[in-house]
Amino acid sequence: ASGWESYIKRRLTDSRGCWAQFNFATLGGWVNRSLSQWLPDGIAASRDSDTFAWTIASQLPQLIDDPDFDSVRRYLKSDGDAAETRRLIDLSRQIGGLFDQYTLYRPELLDAWNAGNDWASDRQSPEHARWQRKLWRAIGGIGSSQSVSALIDQMSTVMQSKMPPLPERVNVWICGGLPPVHLQFLNAIGEATQIYLYVLSPSYTCWGTPDEQTEQICKWIDSGDS
Repeated sequence: ASGWESYIKRRLTDSRGCWAQFNFATLGGWVNRSLSQWLPDGIAASRDSDTFAWTIASQLPQLIDDPDFDSVRRYLKSDGDAAETRRLIDLSRQIGGLFDQYTLYRPELLDAWNAGNDWASDRQSPEHARWQRKLWRAIGGIGSSQSVSALIDQMSTVMQSKMPPLPERVNVWICGGLPPVHLQFLNAIGEATQIYLYVLSPSYTCWGTPDEQTEQICKWIDSGDS
C-alpha cells in the first residue's frame, strides 16, 4: 500500500505541479471504516487486529489449564513468571493477526468453529485447531466472532434501505490478489457507485530471467516513461 501511495503521489505531483493533503485509503481500511460507519454501534468494532490482541490477552489466562492449550501453556511458562506477561502480549498479537487473516481468507473455518466443529472439512483437524476454536469461541462470547463476509452481508442489507453517501467514482489499484471478502465488498459498493479497478498485470514481454527483467526495467527507466 505504501508503494502505491508513493507512486501515485509522485505521478500526480508531476502532472499537476503540486499534490498534498490527500487521504490514501487502503482497501482493507475502507472496508473497516465502512462497516463501522454503516452498521449499528459495536457490531464491527472488533475488526481491528489490535482489538483482537487485547481481547485474546484477557481470555487466554482463563483457558490455559484446558488440556488442549498444553502447547500454549508451555510457551507462556517457559521463561518463568517474569516473562509470562510479555509472552502473553506477544502471543496474543500474533494470534490476533492470524484470526484477522482468517476473517479475510478463511471465513468457512470460522463458520465451522462457530458451529462447534474443529475444521471446515471432513479430514482430521490439526492439533492446534482445537485450542484455536475454543479461544475463538471464548472471544466470540463478547461479540467479536462475526466474519467479515457476514458483516458485509449486513451492510448490503442496510444499503438497500438507506444509501450511505458515496463518491461518484471509486478508483481501486490492485497489486496481486484480493481476499474474497474484499471482492464481495466492492460488489456491494458497485451497486451504488462506479468502481474502476486498476490491476497490475505485466505483459508477456515482461517475462524472462531475472537478468532480462532487470535489463528491461533499466531500459524503461532510461526511456523516461517511468
